[in-house]
Amino acid sequence: LKATTGSVTVSEVTANGGAATVTAPAGSVTVGALSGSTNAVATASTGVTVTTATATSGDIKLTAPAVSLGAGDAGGDILLASTTGGATVTGHATAGDDVEITATTGAVNAGGATLTSNGGGADDGHVLASSTGGAVTVGTATTKGTGAAKGDVTLSAATTAALGAGSSTRDIKLTAPTATLTAGTAIRDILVSGVTSASVTSGSAGRDLKVSGAAASLGGGDAGGDLLVTATTGAATVTGHATAGNDVEITATTGAVAAGGASLTATGVGASDDAHVLARSSGSSVDVGSAVTQGTGAAAGDVTISAATTASLGSANSTRDFSFSAQTA
Repeated sequence: LKATTGSVTVSEVTANGGAATVTAPAGSVTVGALSGSTNAVATASTGVTVTTATATSGDIKLTAPAVSLGAGDAGGDILLASTTGGATVTGHATAGDDVEITATTGAVNAGGATLTSNGGGADDGHVLASSTGGAVTVGTATTKGTGAAKGDVTLSAATTAALGAGSSTRDIKLTAPTATLTAGTAIRDILVSGVTSASVTSGSAGRDLKVSGAAASLGGGDAGGDLLVTATTGAATVTGHATAGNDVEITATTGAVAAGGASLTATGVGASDDAHVLARSSGSSVDVGSAVTQGTGAAAGDVTISAATTASLGSANSTRDFSFSAQTA
């Protein structure tokens, strides 16, 4: 279905034996239900709005300066691409392979949406939400693939990236000036990086959990490998527990380490060398509730507290050395 000179507004477009395609080279596309036995495709010069889309064995592709999808199910990929406007998902987007919601200068608005890759493709089944000029907000993002179909959950934004809940069979990665993860579980790594600030309320990673930014904060986290909270000009904050199989490092360059109510624990489980706990500020104070290393043999590790000004520690237990240094301790 094609409108050569204007817009298309239709309640339903269905292709029982192939692709359902709607185009408006000189206008917009508005479709209530877009369904193809292979692909479901809508393109326009101004905007595309689809309430529900289904591509039984193929892809859902919506392309325009601004795109909006209510709910979509595809055997292959779900690809929403906007240029000057935003890319919006209000309900669910469930794909057999990849889910990609991208915007060039606009925002990705999926704060109430659930984005899911079932990992049914031949390679990694990933979820990507990206804006090179605006913010990215996603409610829930999940990858379910196994083997070669394991995939990442990735959010990348020019301003703010926020993910409510993430679950990945590989990595969860957030990158933006301000990056926020409320809850995340990853088979491999959780990596949250923000030039201005980075925060994780709750995270569990099979390998490493890393939060880094000018200011960095963690509510509670578990990692099979390392757990690192790294701040440059601001504070490195932990409010709950930080438990890692290998190293726990809470560090700040000019800001403080604020972990007075936190428990920092290096279990040494699976560590190939010393599993240590380090809380250090090169320019300010350090406050830690408790610091514990539990590794034995080669995994025995130090507890080290180091501050440029004042240091405070509630309790410590180390299977190797304990070091405590500050101007005022």
